[in-house]
This record gives sequence, structure tokens and C-alpha cells, in this order.
Amino acid sequence: MGFVDKLTRRKRINQSELSSQSGGLKRCLTTIDLTALGVGSTLGAGAYVLTGQVAKTQSGPAVVLSFLIAGLASVMAGMCYAEFAARVPLAGSAYTYTYVTIGEMCAFVIGWNLILEYVIGNASVARTFTGYLNHLTGDHIIPYLSTHLRMNISSLAPYLDVFAFAIVMTMTLLLVVGVKESATLTKMFTMLNLLVLSFVAVCGLFTEQWSNWSIDATQVPNASKCAQIGDVLEQHKQCCARPDGCGEGGFTPYGFSGVVAGAATCFFAFVGFDVIATTGEEARNPSKTIPLAILVSLGICCFFYMATSTTLTLMTPYFEIDSDAPFVVVFDKIGWTVSAFLVSIGAVCALSTSLLGSMFSMPRVVLAMARDGLLFECFAYISPSLKTPVVATLCSGLFAGTMAALFDVGSLVEMMSIGTLMAYTVVAACVLMLRYQTHVRTISVLEAPKEVLSSSIGSLTMLVGALLTILAAVITWFGIEDVLTMVVVLILSISIVILLVVIDRRPKSEEQLAFTVPFVPYFPALSMFINISLMLRLRSATWMRFLVWMAIGFVVYFFYGISHSGEESNLKFEPISAKSLLQTSSDSDDEDDD
Repeated sequence: MGFVDKLTRRKRINQSELSSQSGGLKRCLTTIDLTALGVGSTLGAGAYVLTGQVAKTQSGPAVVLSFLIAGLASVMAGMCYAEFAARVPLAGSAYTYTYVTIGEMCAFVIGWNLILEYVIGNASVARTFTGYLNHLTGDHIIPYLSTHLRMNISSLAPYLDVFAFAIVMTMTLLLVVGVKESATLTKMFTMLNLLVLSFVAVCGLFTEQWSNWSIDATQVPNASKCAQIGDVLEQHKQCCARPDGCGEGGFTPYGFSGVVAGAATCFFAFVGFDVIATTGEEARNPSKTIPLAILVSLGICCFFYMATSTTLTLMTPYFEIDSDAPFVVVFDKIGWTVSAFLVSIGAVCALSTSLLGSMFSMPRVVLAMARDGLLFECFAYISPSLKTPVVATLCSGLFAGTMAALFDVGSLVEMMSIGTLMAYTVVAACVLMLRYQTHVRTISVLEAPKEVLSSSIGSLTMLVGALLTILAAVITWFGIEDVLTMVVVLILSISIVILLVVIDRRPKSEEQLAFTVPFVPYFPALSMFINISLMLRLRSATWMRFLVWMAIGFVVYFFYGISHSGEESNLKFEPISAKSLLQTSSDSDDEDDD
């Protein structure tokens, strides 16, 4: 094999690999289990913290629209995941999808970034967990840690958070014991979380003031007033932590651009549904249950995000919202101390399910990469009695727990956004490519060597992706306010539409799946554009940290993964003809019918 061929070799999946129990994991998760897992992973701290932050500093009362826009964008990404889950019901999520469609090198990049996403996500949620426990115990935990476990080391957290480490390791041991047990706990916590959020939304109806959606500009703290306030904490509370004050009042105090900026932030509140896609080998009838669970969980999360943000902005003026604990403060303000306590309980449950869902996903990605030989073989061990990836789970939990204990991960949270958005983009491109590969049926596509498949659709997809990236860069960095950029944007948009029409005129695959993305290739292309635009909005420091992480990954891949890949031996066999692949697929279908 040539060096480039090794980087682009694709994973081939046999029919036996898709059979029940073939991978050693236990198929025990129902649609309800998966939906609870998705809701728990997605409807976490965002409902209790992010809602207030976006309303105060970006969107104002129009945060409701920001969540709606972000929810629609997430549904597009969710549809692409759902179709691939119907095609390839295996563990590994976007990593596996990329491996069977684009090639090994790109798959490793996606898998390596998914690991980063889950590690940082676990660490940040665990430290937030400590903060809410501190509130429930009357503000005793953090002062104790700050006094007795203080770390005077730059770039590390102010104190050693042993509570965060203990929380992560407890969840890790629970996942080692069994998937069904952890799924049961997830359902309990998720149900309690939804009850608390429903309580918040209903109670808000009795205290809402519609005038808070039409506040006059003269009543809003402006920049000069903020400058006169000396106390830093008071300035943060009253002046939105913005040098230009708190906007112009009304429903959209920061204008339509604020709504869009808020939607970009709210989009990350929906990150987490992809945990469902990692359960391909543990779900019952994954081709049907995974797509359904993804779409239902996204719908539930979008509804509750919009309901709670509506309640919050009607109960108090947007510029008086507390950024750290908005609902707790607003209920305390009106004298509903019991409600404030219940909100804290709901936040703890939400953080528990979010942490459990994220920790569930990480070892599954590590397991898939280790089984393919791209990571060390020890991570592929599955306990015969527990039916769980013990080594991958323990090592993942120890890594995340250490990060949570030692580091202040606030500055690193954006890093997980890169991995997530990159995975979303690649999955959308993969859906577009597979939909127009009609030489063989679905299973045969996964088994076929690269020479059997059409390469023209891959080239067209890459060209569309390149033009979408340029278009997103022009709009993000230069805007469309002057004539020159408007002309450039128009030319790029017309070129992209022409390419999509050319792709759409190609014959599509006639394979019948449990779920398919509608309006292909336009929906996947729109999803790619949204994801790329959001990536380009991230700070340069975030991209630098991302490059450091990728440098470590390339060392692992080029010194170990490329030579230990399972496809290294598979590609030594004679190529399979398209005719024999069709015959094999037909025989398999006949056996299934029997």
C-alpha cells in the first residue's frame, strides 16, 4: 500500500459485525432509555446557567428566538446522525461513520477530537457540580477547599477540587457496573429534571410581567451609568458586563445581530445528543430506535429551553438577570425560597445526567478506535461478565477526573466545540456522499474496496465544502455591508447552488432505511455551512490549543495507529467485484427473510 492509500483506506464491515452481541456489548437499551440519555446529556447546565447568560449579554428577551434558531440547526445535524445510525448501527458515533465513508486519517482526527470534547465536557460539568453542591450546603464546600487545598500555581485552578474528582469517579464506577443500571439512574434524574423545569415554567406564569419584554430604552443601564459604578460585582449584575451597557430595551435590545450571536451560543446547549449515536451496539433494534431517540430528545430539549427562557425574561428585566444562577436568584428575589431550593435540586440532577451521558460516550469512542487498531489494544477489552468496556471506561474517567480536579476549564470549554462542530460537519458530508453512491447496496458499500465506489461524488462534496468554508469566512470576517463583499457572497452562493443542483441530478441510492435525511443534498449542505460558520467564530487561542492536541494525536497515529490498523491486513486480500458484492447482499437479505 502507498502512504496516501493508507491514510484514505476505509473500514469494511461484515454482516456478522452488525449482528446482535457480535461486539461483546449487551443490547439492552430501549427507545425510552436512549431518549432519556439524550435529554439528560443535552438538557444540562444550559437550562440553569446558559439561559441567563445569553439573555443578559446577547439576546435579551429574544433569547427565545435564539434557542429556536439553535434548535432548528441542531435538528439538521441530528437528522444526519440519525440516517447514519440507520446505516451503521455500531459503536463509535461520528468516528465510525467517517471511517466507513471517507477514510482512516479523517476518522482518526474526528475520533481524537471527540475524546477531547468528552474529557473537557466532563471536567467542566464536574466543577459546575461542585458549585451547586456548595449552594445546597449553605456555601461551605468551596470556602473549605479554597482554604485547605489551595494551589498557588499559574494555569491551574485556584484550589484542588476533590469533590469534582470524586463525582467523576463515582459515575465511572457506575458505568463499569453496567449499562442498564446507569440507564435506569439516568431516567430517574432526567424525569426529576424535567419536573423541576416544568415547575419553573408554570410558576413563572403567576409572576410574569409582559412589560419586561417592552422596557423603554431610558430605563436600561447605559455605558455611562456602568462606568460610574465602582463595585465590580455590582457592575456585573447591573450592567451586563458589556462596555456599551445593556442595549436599547424592548424585545431585541441588542438588535437582530444579538439574536444571531445568541443563537450561536445557544447551539452549544444542544451538544450532547450525539451520545445516542454511540450506543449502536447496546441499543435494541438500533436502526429504528436511535434515529427516533435523537429527534425526540432534540424536540424535548428545544421545548424546555424555550419555555424556561420565556419564563425567566418575563419574571425579571433581562439586565437584572444573574449570570451564574438566574432562576435561584430570581426566586429568592420574589421570596420563593423553597422554589429556589428546588431549582438547585433540579440543577444537580441535570448536571448528574449530563455528566453520566458524556462519560458514557467517551469510552465507546475509545473502544471503537482501539478495536480498529488506531489506539492501544488494551482499551478494547470488554468484561465477559459485565459486558462493558472496563479499561476504556476507567482510564477515561481517571483522565477526566484529574482534569476536573486540577484545571480551571473555563478557558478550555470552547475547545470541545471545535471537535463537536467538526464531527457534525463531516457526518453531514458523509450522508451526502453515501446517498449518491449507487453502485452497490448499503451493506456492500461498507464492505467494498475504494476502487468499486464512485469518486466523482467525493470530489463534488469536497468542492462544495471548500466553497461553503470560503462563504462562511467572508460573511463572518467581513460581513455583507459593502458592495464588494456582497458581490463575492452572491457569486459563491450561486456557485454552491449550481453544484448542489448538479449533485441532485445524479441517481440516488434506492436502499430502504429506517430513516433518511429529507431534501438531500440541500439539508446536509446547510448543516455544513452552519457548523463551519460557528467554528470560524471561535477565538484564535482556542484554535492554538486545538493544534497542540492534534499534534499529540498525530504522534499516536503515525507511530502506532497507521501500522496497527485492522485495515492493514484486510487490504491484502483480492478486491471484491461489484457483482459479487451485490450477490452477497442479496443472499444476506434472503437469509434475513427466512
